[in-house]
Amino acid sequence: MIDPCETGMLFVRCKDGVSHRPDESISAVDAAAAIDVIGTFIETFDAAAFRR
Repeated sequence: MIDPCETGMLFVRCKDGVSHRPDESISAVDAAAAIDVIGTFIETFDAAAFRR
């Protein structure tokens, strides 16, 4: 996957560790933290540093 594009993942904590199921859920606090992380990444990302 790295050949077509650089890839990153952000994992968000799920209630009771349940994921990939219909009853998966996250708290508003964890969602807000993930949004902050993504926002900071977007604001500080230097695309030139990743060009080959």
